[in-house]
Parts: sequence; structure tokens; C-alpha cells
Amino acid sequence: MRRIDSLTDRQVGLDILKCICAFLVVCIHYGSATYIHGIVYSIARIAVPIFFLITGFFYASIVDKNKQLRQLLKIGKLLVFGMLLYLLVNVLYCLICKDSVSEFLFSDITLKGFVRIILFNLVPFSNGEINSGHLWYLSALLYVLLAAIVLQKFNLFKKAYCFIPVLLVGAVFLNNINMLLMGNNFTFVYQNYLLFGMPFFLLGHLINRIDYNLSHGLSLFLASICLITVVIENQALIYLGISGSREIYLGTPFAAVGVFLLFLTVYRNRKINCIERVLFNVGLKYSTGIYIIHRIIGFFLDKIAETTGFELIYGYIRPVLVFIVSLLVVWTWKNAVNRSVQVIKKMKKRDI
Repeated sequence: MRRIDSLTDRQVGLDILKCICAFLVVCIHYGSATYIHGIVYSIARIAVPIFFLITGFFYASIVDKNKQLRQLLKIGKLLVFGMLLYLLVNVLYCLICKDSVSEFLFSDITLKGFVRIILFNLVPFSNGEINSGHLWYLSALLYVLLAAIVLQKFNLFKKAYCFIPVLLVGAVFLNNINMLLMGNNFTFVYQNYLLFGMPFFLLGHLINRIDYNLSHGLSLFLASICLITVVIENQALIYLGISGSREIYLGTPFAAVGVFLLFLTVYRNRKINCIERVLFNVGLKYSTGIYIIHRIIGFFLDKIAETTGFELIYGYIRPVLVFIVSLLVVWTWKNAVNRSVQVIKKMKKRDI
């Protein structure tokens, strides 16, 4: 039985994959104007499932180090930071544009709003001009980790594995019902911790416990086939006159697992080159920050392009530019915070 026993056994490939997935999330929200956008969009939907897979894969290491509560606090802090950041930026934008701040602040303060926030991981104040709906992932991850603590305490993980296909089928079914009958207005019904987060987390946890000795060639073949099926599904829906947009396609779970296994096997016991090292560092240090902040960056870049008349050129490079600027902002922020901490520590030493 294969298992990652400590965080020092970190898989380089998975951090490279985190960088790629952060870019794919940007592609979902800020796609390019090229004809391949629909294809990229359908592939990009594997990004959030892979984030859950990675968390599940490393959860045994978290348990071994007794860091479950520390992990919960980290995700909770990120969620609160993200919500407060978007709240502040939206309020400032309302004041600048002379829009109603009270209407924005009190839009979610209803019984229905509270139910959606508590049960379905919707984020408060997410309906502002600068949408923060993508933060549902952090809220869902928090719930998933709480559930994982219960499963671990009562040794229920093996029984929970049995519910993976049921939960995935439920997510795909409700996604299609929502798109076909409800105009995509109820994504929260399936895009939440239970139907979306939990099955992929459990899959990652299961993969870490089994022997998956795949050759590089076989893993590449499987990942390629799975991705192609997702693209074919997207194009078939469009051909039939149905919206090709889905949060989870029938082939998404297979494609996510296929790509996940590909990056596990390809980078096993292999040195990485300079480009891969850059991707590794971005995935390890900055991918979460990019995920949180990219919609603010994308919103203002859209406004700048619209104001300056560079919409046509910008449309082609939109996801790349949003990703790069988001990375630069997160890198600058982290460096500023680290330097501030060092300065404070030096001042304390001097006082002693």
C-alpha cells in the first residue's frame, strides 16, 4: 500500500499542477476572445476538482502531523480575508460610482440568503459589481475538512468511499437540470461541499492509499482520452443547440483524476527544469492568492481596456494578462508582509 507519510514527501508535480489550475480558473472567469475559448473552458472545469483532490491526497500527512485544526484555521483565515477584501473593494467602488452601498450590503440579509450561505457555501456580499462568488470553494473546503475530522475520528473513511459515485452522479445530474430547466440560476444546489467538494476530496484521499503504478505513457494516454471526451461533450451540446457551459461535465471527474495521476507519475523521481521550477514555486506559494484576488484584477483590467480602447487586443490575451498581474500583486503583497514581519521582529529584539 502506497502512502505519502509526511509533508516533506511533497509531490513536485502537484504544485506544478496547482499553478496550471490557478490559470485555468482565471480562464473560466476571464476567457479569451479566440475561437478555442469553448474548448479551453470545458477543460478548465477540472481545476477546482483537482484542488479538492490535492487536499484529499495530502490529508493523511496532515493527520500524521496532527495539524487538522491548523489547516482549518488557515482556510478560515483565507476565507475571511477574501470576503473582507471583496467587501471593501465593492464598497469603495459603490462610493466612487455613487451607487447604493446599503443595497449592496443588505442584499443577502434575508432568510433565503442565510440558508444559502450556511447550507450551500454561498459567500456573503458576493453579488457586488466585483463578484466574489468563486470564494465558495474556500467555504466548501472548510466544511469538507470539518467532515474529514469526523470521518477520521470514527474511522469512517472506507465507508465514505462508497458514496463517491453517488455524490458525483448527483452533482452532474443537478448541473444538467439547472442548465436545461432553470437557466443556470441555482448553481449552489450542486456546487457545494457535499456534492462537489466531498467526492473529489475522498478520491484524493483514496488515491493516496492505493498502489497506482502507472507508466508515464499510460497515464498520459488516459489523461488525454479523458480530456478529449470532455471537449467532445462540450462541442456536442453546442451542436445540439444546448448551452455548452457546465460546471461539471459527465467527463469532468474522469478528466480531473486522469490529469491528477498524470502529474503524480510524470514527476516521480525526476529533476525539473527551470520553467518547471518557476511553475512549482508559483503553485506552492502563490496559487491560492491568485485564486482569491484574480476577479478584482480582472474587473479593473476590463475597465482599463474598455476606457483606453484596447478591448480587441486585450480580448485575445485577457486570461494570460489577468493571471500575470494577479501573480505580481500576490508576490508583492507577500514580500511586503514578510519584510514587515522581519522589521517588527528586529525592533522587538532591540527593545529586549
